[in-house]
Amino acid sequence: MAAMTVAQKLAAARMIIRERLPYFRAALFGAVYRETAGLGTYAMTENGILMYDPEVVGRETVENCAASILHELMHWMRDHAKRCKGIAAHPRLWNFAADMEINDDISAMKFKLPDFCIWPKTYGLKDGNIAEVYYQDLRQKAEKLKQPGQKGQGQDQDSDDPQDGDGEGDSGEGGDTPQAGGGWCGGVCNRPHPKEPKKGEGKGQDAKDKKDGQAQGQGDGDDGRTEAEGVRIRKEVAAAAVKHAATKGRGSVPGGFLAWAEAEIAPPKIDWRSKLAKVLRAAMAYRPGCVTTTWTGFGRKQAALGFGYGRPLTPKWRSPVPRVAVGVDTSGSMGSGENSPLAQAASEISGILKATNAAVQFVACDAQVHSAKEVKTWQEAVKEFKGGGGTDFRPVFEHFDNLKNALPPEVVIFITDGYGPAPIKPPMGYHTIWVLVGGNTQAPAPWGDVVVVDNE
Repeated sequence: MAAMTVAQKLAAARMIIRERLPYFRAALFGAVYRETAGLGTYAMTENGILMYDPEVVGRETVENCAASILHELMHWMRDHAKRCKGIAAHPRLWNFAADMEINDDISAMKFKLPDFCIWPKTYGLKDGNIAEVYYQDLRQKAEKLKQPGQKGQGQDQDSDDPQDGDGEGDSGEGGDTPQAGGGWCGGVCNRPHPKEPKKGEGKGQDAKDKKDGQAQGQGDGDDGRTEAEGVRIRKEVAAAAVKHAATKGRGSVPGGFLAWAEAEIAPPKIDWRSKLAKVLRAAMAYRPGCVTTTWTGFGRKQAALGFGYGRPLTPKWRSPVPRVAVGVDTSGSMGSGENSPLAQAASEISGILKATNAAVQFVACDAQVHSAKEVKTWQEAVKEFKGGGGTDFRPVFEHFDNLKNALPPEVVIFITDGYGPAPIKPPMGYHTIWVLVGGNTQAPAPWGDVVVVDNE
Protein backbone atom coordinates (compact mmCIF):
# COMPACT_ATOMS: atom_id res chain seq x y z
CA MET A 1 0.00 0.00 0.00
CA ALA A 2 1.44 3.37 -1.06
CA ALA A 3 2.24 5.93 1.63
CA MET A 4 -0.14 8.87 2.01
CA THR A 5 0.82 12.14 0.41
CA VAL A 6 1.02 15.30 2.50
CA ALA A 7 -2.28 16.54 1.04
CA GLN A 8 -3.99 13.23 1.80
CA LYS A 9 -2.68 13.21 5.36
CA LEU A 10 -3.87 16.76 5.99
CA ALA A 11 -7.29 15.90 4.58
CA ALA A 12 -7.50 12.77 6.76
CA ALA A 13 -6.44 14.74 9.85
CA ARG A 14 -9.11 17.36 9.25
CA MET A 15 -11.69 14.63 8.77
CA ILE A 16 -10.76 13.16 12.16
CA ILE A 17 -11.23 16.55 13.82
CA ARG A 18 -14.54 17.08 12.06
CA GLU A 19 -15.89 13.68 13.12
CA ARG A 20 -14.85 14.02 16.77
CA LEU A 21 -15.59 17.72 17.10
CA PRO A 22 -18.47 18.63 14.79
CA TYR A 23 -18.74 22.01 16.48
CA PHE A 24 -15.22 22.92 15.29
CA ARG A 25 -16.13 22.87 11.62
CA ALA A 26 -16.12 26.65 11.04
CA ALA A 27 -12.55 27.00 12.32
CA LEU A 28 -11.39 23.85 10.60
CA PHE A 29 -12.44 25.00 7.15
CA GLY A 30 -12.17 28.71 7.79
CA ALA A 31 -8.41 28.67 8.30
CA VAL A 32 -6.02 29.30 5.42
CA TYR A 33 -3.63 26.33 5.09
CA ARG A 34 -0.23 27.27 3.71
CA GLU A 35 2.60 24.88 2.90
CA THR A 36 5.90 26.35 4.09
CA ALA A 37 8.95 24.23 3.37
CA GLY A 38 11.73 24.49 5.94
CA LEU A 39 9.44 25.76 8.68
CA GLY A 40 10.26 22.78 10.88
CA THR A 41 6.91 22.84 12.68
CA TYR A 42 3.32 24.11 12.49
CA ALA A 43 2.44 27.73 13.25
CA MET A 44 -0.64 29.95 13.31
CA THR A 45 -0.87 33.64 12.48
CA GLU A 46 -3.44 35.90 14.04
CA ASN A 47 -5.16 36.33 10.67
CA GLY A 48 -5.96 32.64 10.37
CA ILE A 49 -3.04 31.27 8.30
CA LEU A 50 -2.05 27.80 9.47
CA MET A 51 1.47 27.15 8.21
CA TYR A 52 2.95 23.67 8.07
CA ASP A 53 6.19 22.08 6.99
CA PRO A 54 5.45 19.22 4.54
CA GLU A 55 8.44 17.31 5.87
CA VAL A 56 7.04 17.42 9.40
CA VAL A 57 3.60 16.34 8.19
CA GLY A 58 5.15 13.52 6.18
CA ARG A 59 6.81 11.87 9.17
CA GLU A 60 3.84 12.27 11.55
CA THR A 61 0.96 9.88 11.94
CA VAL A 62 -2.48 11.09 10.90
CA GLU A 63 -3.50 11.18 14.57
CA ASN A 64 -0.54 13.38 15.53
CA CYS A 65 -1.18 15.60 12.53
CA ALA A 66 -4.78 16.06 13.66
CA ALA A 67 -3.65 17.02 17.17
CA SER A 68 -1.15 19.51 15.74
CA ILE A 69 -3.75 21.15 13.50
CA LEU A 70 -6.26 21.32 16.36
CA HIS A 71 -3.63 22.88 18.62
CA GLU A 72 -2.96 25.68 16.17
CA LEU A 73 -6.66 26.29 15.53
CA MET A 74 -7.25 26.55 19.27
CA HIS A 75 -4.65 29.34 19.41
CA TRP A 76 -6.61 31.16 16.71
CA MET A 77 -9.97 30.62 18.37
CA ARG A 78 -8.68 31.96 21.68
CA ASP A 79 -7.15 34.95 19.85
CA HIS A 80 -3.83 34.36 21.62
CA ALA A 81 -1.77 36.52 19.25
CA LYS A 82 -3.83 39.65 19.89
CA ARG A 83 -4.05 38.94 23.60
CA CYS A 84 -0.25 38.67 23.65
CA LYS A 85 0.12 42.12 22.12
CA GLY A 86 -2.58 43.47 24.40
CA ILE A 87 -0.43 42.90 27.49
CA ALA A 88 2.91 43.42 25.67
CA ALA A 89 3.97 39.94 26.68
CA HIS A 90 7.28 38.27 25.96
CA PRO A 91 6.32 36.14 22.92
CA ARG A 92 8.04 32.90 23.94
CA LEU A 93 6.86 33.08 27.53
CA TRP A 94 3.34 33.88 26.32
CA ASN A 95 3.38 30.84 24.03
CA PHE A 96 4.08 28.62 27.02
CA ALA A 97 1.17 30.21 28.90
CA ALA A 98 -1.16 29.90 25.91
CA ASP A 99 -0.24 26.23 25.49
CA MET A 100 -1.14 25.59 29.11
CA GLU A 101 -4.54 27.17 28.56
CA ILE A 102 -5.51 24.90 25.67
CA ASN A 103 -3.61 21.63 26.01
CA ASP A 104 -5.86 20.25 28.73
CA ASP A 105 -8.88 20.86 26.49
CA ILE A 106 -7.21 19.10 23.56
CA SER A 107 -6.38 16.12 25.75
CA ALA A 108 -9.99 15.99 26.97
CA MET A 109 -11.06 15.98 23.32
CA LYS A 110 -9.31 12.58 23.02
CA PHE A 111 -6.40 13.77 20.91
CA LYS A 112 -2.93 12.50 21.77
CA LEU A 113 -0.46 15.32 22.17
CA PRO A 114 3.31 14.83 21.83
CA ASP A 115 5.27 13.97 24.95
CA PHE A 116 7.04 17.34 25.00
CA CYS A 117 3.83 19.31 25.49
CA ILE A 118 3.67 22.00 28.13
CA TRP A 119 1.17 21.53 30.94
CA PRO A 120 0.52 23.63 34.06
CA LYS A 121 1.92 20.79 36.17
CA THR A 122 5.19 21.09 34.23
CA TYR A 123 5.86 24.26 36.25
CA GLY A 124 3.89 23.34 39.34
CA LEU A 125 0.81 25.38 38.43
CA LYS A 126 -2.88 24.56 38.74
CA ASP A 127 -5.06 23.51 35.82
CA GLY A 128 -7.97 25.53 34.50
CA ASN A 129 -6.55 29.05 34.35
CA ILE A 130 -6.35 31.40 31.39
CA ALA A 131 -3.13 32.30 29.60
CA GLU A 132 -2.82 35.73 31.27
CA VAL A 133 -2.75 34.08 34.71
CA TYR A 134 -0.20 31.48 33.63
CA TYR A 135 1.93 34.20 32.06
CA GLN A 136 2.19 36.14 35.31
CA ASP A 137 3.00 32.92 37.19
CA LEU A 138 5.75 32.06 34.71
CA ARG A 139 7.20 35.56 34.89
CA GLN A 140 7.49 35.27 38.65
CA LYS A 141 9.15 31.87 38.36
CA ALA A 142 11.55 33.17 35.71
CA GLU A 143 12.56 36.12 37.89
CA LYS A 144 13.27 33.81 40.83
CA LEU A 145 15.45 31.59 38.62
CA LYS A 146 17.52 34.61 37.57
CA GLN A 147 18.16 35.96 41.09
CA PRO A 148 21.91 36.35 41.87
CA GLY A 149 23.49 33.46 43.71
CA GLN A 150 20.88 30.96 42.54
CA LYS A 151 21.77 28.39 39.95
CA GLY A 152 18.52 27.71 38.20
CA GLN A 153 17.31 26.36 34.94
CA GLY A 154 17.59 29.80 33.35
CA GLN A 155 21.41 29.65 33.49
CA ASP A 156 21.58 26.70 31.19
CA GLN A 157 21.19 27.23 27.44
CA ASP A 158 19.39 23.89 27.14
CA SER A 159 17.13 24.56 30.09
CA ASP A 160 13.37 24.47 30.21
CA ASP A 161 13.18 28.02 31.54
CA PRO A 162 10.38 29.50 29.45
CA GLN A 163 11.87 32.96 29.40
CA ASP A 164 15.40 31.88 28.61
CA GLY A 165 14.48 30.36 25.25
CA ASP A 166 16.81 29.81 22.35
CA GLY A 167 19.35 32.40 23.34
CA GLU A 168 17.17 35.39 22.57
CA GLY A 169 16.90 38.36 24.89
CA ASP A 170 13.90 39.44 26.87
CA SER A 171 12.98 41.86 24.13
CA GLY A 172 11.88 38.96 21.98
CA GLU A 173 14.23 39.95 19.18
CA GLY A 174 16.70 37.66 17.52
CA GLY A 175 16.93 33.89 17.48
CA ASP A 176 13.96 31.99 16.13
CA THR A 177 11.34 33.65 18.30
CA PRO A 178 8.70 35.53 16.30
CA GLN A 179 8.02 39.14 17.13
CA ALA A 180 5.06 40.06 19.29
CA GLY A 181 3.86 42.40 16.58
CA GLY A 182 4.22 39.80 13.86
CA GLY A 183 0.92 38.12 14.55
CA TRP A 184 2.28 34.74 15.59
CA CYS A 185 0.62 32.44 18.06
CA GLY A 186 3.58 30.10 18.24
CA GLY A 187 4.42 26.58 17.21
CA VAL A 188 2.85 23.37 18.41
CA CYS A 189 3.39 22.87 22.13
CA ASN A 190 7.05 23.64 22.81
CA ARG A 191 8.55 23.23 19.37
CA PRO A 192 11.00 25.84 18.07
CA HIS A 193 9.25 28.89 16.70
CA PRO A 194 9.65 29.72 13.01
CA LYS A 195 10.45 33.00 11.43
CA GLU A 196 7.76 34.63 9.33
CA PRO A 197 8.33 33.70 5.67
CA LYS A 198 9.16 36.27 3.05
CA LYS A 199 6.45 37.47 0.74
CA GLY A 200 5.79 34.93 -1.97
CA GLU A 201 7.22 31.95 -0.08
CA GLY A 202 5.29 28.94 1.17
CA LYS A 203 2.21 29.22 -1.03
CA GLY A 204 2.16 25.66 -2.24
CA GLN A 205 3.98 23.79 -4.97
CA ASP A 206 1.97 25.04 -7.92
CA ALA A 207 -1.45 26.24 -8.99
CA LYS A 208 -2.84 22.69 -9.08
CA ASP A 209 -1.86 22.06 -5.47
CA LYS A 210 -3.54 25.32 -4.47
CA LYS A 211 -6.72 24.41 -6.31
CA ASP A 212 -6.76 20.92 -4.76
CA GLY A 213 -6.23 22.43 -1.32
CA GLN A 214 -9.21 24.74 -1.73
CA ALA A 215 -11.38 21.81 -2.77
CA GLN A 216 -10.42 20.02 0.45
CA GLY A 217 -11.50 22.97 2.56
CA GLN A 218 -8.24 24.91 2.66
CA GLY A 219 -8.37 28.69 2.66
CA ASP A 220 -7.77 30.65 -0.49
CA GLY A 221 -6.64 34.03 0.82
CA ASP A 222 -2.97 34.99 0.54
CA ASP A 223 -3.42 37.48 3.38
CA GLY A 224 -5.48 35.21 5.59
CA ARG A 225 -8.74 36.22 7.24
CA THR A 226 -9.82 39.71 8.17
CA GLU A 227 -10.59 40.64 11.77
CA ALA A 228 -14.29 40.60 10.98
CA GLU A 229 -14.03 37.11 9.47
CA GLY A 230 -12.14 35.95 12.54
CA VAL A 231 -14.86 37.27 14.84
CA ARG A 232 -17.54 35.56 12.76
CA ILE A 233 -15.72 32.21 12.78
CA ARG A 234 -15.14 32.36 16.53
CA LYS A 235 -18.82 33.12 17.10
CA GLU A 236 -19.87 30.21 14.87
CA VAL A 237 -17.59 27.77 16.68
CA ALA A 238 -18.74 29.00 20.09
CA ALA A 239 -22.44 28.77 19.17
CA ALA A 240 -21.96 25.27 17.76
CA ALA A 241 -20.08 24.13 20.89
CA VAL A 242 -22.81 25.44 23.22
CA LYS A 243 -25.51 23.78 21.11
CA HIS A 244 -23.54 20.50 21.07
CA ALA A 245 -23.24 20.59 24.86
CA ALA A 246 -26.97 21.27 25.21
CA THR A 247 -27.96 18.31 23.02
CA LYS A 248 -25.23 15.79 23.89
CA GLY A 249 -24.59 16.78 27.50
CA ARG A 250 -22.10 19.22 29.00
CA GLY A 251 -19.54 16.46 29.33
CA SER A 252 -19.36 16.20 25.54
CA VAL A 253 -17.41 19.48 25.38
CA PRO A 254 -14.35 20.06 27.62
CA GLY A 255 -15.11 22.39 30.49
CA GLY A 256 -12.49 25.01 29.63
CA PHE A 257 -13.54 25.21 26.01
CA LEU A 258 -17.23 25.31 26.90
CA ALA A 259 -16.59 28.17 29.34
CA TRP A 260 -14.87 30.09 26.54
CA ALA A 261 -17.75 29.35 24.14
CA GLU A 262 -20.41 30.50 26.59
CA ALA A 263 -18.51 33.72 27.25
CA GLU A 264 -18.05 34.26 23.51
CA ILE A 265 -21.78 34.21 22.85
CA ALA A 266 -22.87 35.70 26.15
CA PRO A 267 -26.36 37.18 26.01
CA PRO A 268 -26.69 40.93 25.46
CA LYS A 269 -26.30 43.05 28.58
CA ILE A 270 -29.17 45.33 27.59
CA ASP A 271 -32.82 44.37 27.95
CA TRP A 272 -33.66 45.31 24.39
CA ARG A 273 -37.31 44.29 24.63
CA SER A 274 -38.10 46.87 27.30
CA LYS A 275 -35.66 49.42 25.91
CA LEU A 276 -37.13 49.30 22.39
CA ALA A 277 -40.68 49.30 23.70
CA LYS A 278 -40.02 52.46 25.70
CA VAL A 279 -38.27 54.28 22.85
CA LEU A 280 -40.84 53.24 20.28
CA ARG A 281 -43.69 54.44 22.44
CA ALA A 282 -42.02 57.83 22.71
CA ALA A 283 -41.01 57.96 19.05
CA MET A 284 -44.39 56.90 17.68
CA ALA A 285 -46.76 58.54 20.16
CA TYR A 286 -47.16 61.65 18.05
CA ARG A 287 -47.05 59.97 14.65
CA PRO A 288 -50.40 59.65 12.82
CA GLY A 289 -51.42 56.15 11.88
CA CYS A 290 -49.00 54.47 14.28
CA VAL A 291 -51.63 51.84 15.14
CA THR A 292 -53.37 49.71 12.52
CA THR A 293 -56.39 47.43 12.51
CA THR A 294 -56.97 44.01 11.06
CA TRP A 295 -60.11 41.95 10.30
CA THR A 296 -58.34 38.64 10.85
CA GLY A 297 -59.85 38.45 14.35
CA PHE A 298 -62.45 40.01 16.65
CA GLY A 299 -61.74 43.12 18.68
CA ARG A 300 -61.87 43.18 22.47
CA LYS A 301 -65.33 44.85 22.53
CA GLN A 302 -66.95 42.21 20.30
CA ALA A 303 -68.11 40.14 23.26
CA ALA A 304 -70.00 43.13 24.70
CA LEU A 305 -71.74 43.76 21.38
CA GLY A 306 -72.52 40.11 20.85
CA PHE A 307 -71.93 37.71 17.99
CA GLY A 308 -74.09 36.68 15.09
CA TYR A 309 -76.30 38.15 12.38
CA GLY A 310 -77.08 41.84 12.77
CA ARG A 311 -74.37 42.49 15.31
CA PRO A 312 -71.68 45.06 14.40
CA LEU A 313 -68.16 43.79 13.93
CA THR A 314 -65.19 45.39 15.63
CA PRO A 315 -61.70 45.08 14.15
CA LYS A 316 -58.68 43.83 16.01
CA TRP A 317 -56.05 46.39 16.91
CA ARG A 318 -52.50 45.54 15.91
CA SER A 319 -49.28 47.20 16.92
CA PRO A 320 -47.04 47.85 13.91
CA VAL A 321 -43.73 46.05 13.56
CA PRO A 322 -41.09 48.68 14.33
CA ARG A 323 -38.70 49.63 11.58
CA VAL A 324 -35.37 49.31 13.35
CA ALA A 325 -31.94 49.94 11.86
CA VAL A 326 -28.62 48.96 13.40
CA GLY A 327 -25.35 50.67 12.66
CA VAL A 328 -22.07 49.13 13.82
CA ASP A 329 -18.77 50.94 14.09
CA THR A 330 -16.24 48.62 12.39
CA SER A 331 -13.24 50.92 12.71
CA GLY A 332 -9.87 49.69 13.92
CA SER A 333 -10.50 50.89 17.47
CA MET A 334 -13.30 48.33 17.85
CA GLY A 335 -10.71 45.54 17.76
CA SER A 336 -11.52 41.82 17.67
CA GLY A 337 -11.43 38.81 19.97
CA GLU A 338 -13.73 37.45 22.63
CA ASN A 339 -13.87 40.60 24.80
CA SER A 340 -13.48 43.27 22.13
CA PRO A 341 -16.06 46.02 21.48
CA LEU A 342 -16.77 44.39 18.11
CA ALA A 343 -17.60 41.08 19.82
CA GLN A 344 -19.88 42.96 22.25
CA ALA A 345 -21.61 44.51 19.26
CA ALA A 346 -22.41 41.06 17.86
CA SER A 347 -23.97 40.07 21.19
CA GLU A 348 -26.15 43.19 21.29
CA ILE A 349 -27.31 42.66 17.69
CA SER A 350 -28.59 39.24 18.71
CA GLY A 351 -30.66 40.85 21.47
CA ILE A 352 -32.02 43.53 19.15
CA LEU A 353 -33.19 40.96 16.61
CA LYS A 354 -34.98 38.97 19.30
CA ALA A 355 -36.64 42.10 20.62
CA THR A 356 -37.92 43.25 17.25
CA ASN A 357 -38.84 39.74 16.10
CA ALA A 358 -38.25 40.97 12.57
CA ALA A 359 -35.47 41.75 10.14
CA VAL A 360 -33.52 44.96 10.66
CA GLN A 361 -31.63 47.26 8.33
CA PHE A 362 -27.94 46.75 9.05
CA VAL A 363 -25.08 49.11 8.20
CA ALA A 364 -21.35 48.56 8.83
CA CYS A 365 -19.23 51.69 8.75
CA ASP A 366 -15.78 52.89 9.78
CA ALA A 367 -15.11 56.18 7.97
CA GLN A 368 -17.43 55.09 5.16
CA VAL A 369 -20.33 52.70 4.72
CA HIS A 370 -18.99 49.26 3.73
CA SER A 371 -22.18 47.24 3.92
CA ALA A 372 -25.90 47.99 4.03
CA LYS A 373 -28.45 45.20 3.90
CA GLU A 374 -31.39 43.63 5.68
CA VAL A 375 -30.45 40.91 8.16
CA LYS A 376 -32.52 38.42 10.12
CA THR A 377 -29.84 36.76 12.29
CA TRP A 378 -26.75 37.97 14.09
CA GLN A 379 -24.69 35.56 11.97
CA GLU A 380 -25.78 37.43 8.84
CA ALA A 381 -24.83 40.72 10.47
CA VAL A 382 -21.40 39.54 11.61
CA LYS A 383 -20.57 38.44 8.06
CA GLU A 384 -20.95 42.10 7.07
CA PHE A 385 -18.45 43.38 9.65
CA LYS A 386 -16.19 45.09 7.14
CA GLY A 387 -13.85 47.98 7.75
CA GLY A 388 -10.93 48.41 10.12
CA GLY A 389 -10.00 51.98 9.14
CA GLY A 390 -10.74 55.36 10.69
CA THR A 391 -13.96 56.44 12.37
CA ASP A 392 -16.73 58.75 11.15
CA PHE A 393 -20.38 58.30 12.17
CA ARG A 394 -21.83 60.81 9.69
CA PRO A 395 -21.94 58.48 6.64
CA VAL A 396 -24.36 56.16 8.45
CA PHE A 397 -26.92 58.91 9.03
CA GLU A 398 -26.42 60.19 5.49
CA HIS A 399 -27.20 56.67 4.29
CA PHE A 400 -30.51 56.56 6.17
CA ASP A 401 -31.40 60.11 5.11
CA ASN A 402 -30.90 59.21 1.46
CA LEU A 403 -32.83 55.93 1.31
CA LYS A 404 -34.81 55.71 -1.93
CA ASN A 405 -36.14 52.16 -2.23
CA ALA A 406 -37.07 51.51 1.39
CA LEU A 407 -38.99 53.20 4.19
CA PRO A 408 -36.79 55.11 6.61
CA PRO A 409 -36.27 53.53 10.03
CA GLU A 410 -38.15 54.68 13.10
CA VAL A 411 -35.25 53.89 15.41
CA VAL A 412 -31.52 53.75 14.62
CA ILE A 413 -29.34 51.88 17.11
CA PHE A 414 -25.67 52.73 16.67
CA ILE A 415 -23.16 50.45 18.43
CA THR A 416 -19.75 52.04 18.83
CA ASP A 417 -16.90 52.78 21.21
CA GLY A 418 -17.87 56.43 20.78
CA TYR A 419 -14.61 57.77 19.37
CA GLY A 420 -15.47 59.66 16.20
CA PRO A 421 -17.32 62.67 14.71
CA ALA A 422 -21.13 62.68 14.53
CA PRO A 423 -23.65 65.04 12.90
CA ILE A 424 -24.03 68.32 14.78
CA LYS A 425 -27.84 68.25 14.56
CA PRO A 426 -30.03 65.20 15.26
CA PRO A 427 -31.43 63.47 12.17
CA MET A 428 -35.05 64.18 11.31
CA GLY A 429 -37.72 61.48 11.21
CA TYR A 430 -36.22 58.82 13.46
CA HIS A 431 -34.91 58.32 16.97
CA THR A 432 -31.28 57.40 17.73
CA ILE A 433 -29.90 55.18 20.48
CA TRP A 434 -26.13 55.33 21.03
CA VAL A 435 -24.86 52.01 22.45
CA LEU A 436 -21.38 52.54 23.90
CA VAL A 437 -19.11 49.51 24.20
CA GLY A 438 -15.45 49.18 25.09
CA GLY A 439 -15.48 51.19 28.33
CA ASN A 440 -16.28 54.66 27.00
CA THR A 441 -19.20 56.47 28.65
CA GLN A 442 -19.20 59.69 26.63
CA ALA A 443 -21.60 59.77 23.67
CA PRO A 444 -20.26 61.23 20.40
CA ALA A 445 -23.27 63.59 20.12
CA PRO A 446 -25.44 65.57 22.57
CA TRP A 447 -28.65 64.16 21.08
CA GLY A 448 -30.28 60.72 21.19
CA ASP A 449 -30.52 58.18 24.00
CA VAL A 450 -27.29 56.78 25.43
CA VAL A 451 -26.86 53.22 26.70
CA VAL A 452 -23.52 52.14 28.18
CA VAL A 453 -22.71 48.44 28.02
CA ASP A 454 -20.88 47.43 31.18
CA ASN A 455 -17.76 45.39 30.46
CA GLU A 456 -17.98 43.47 33.72
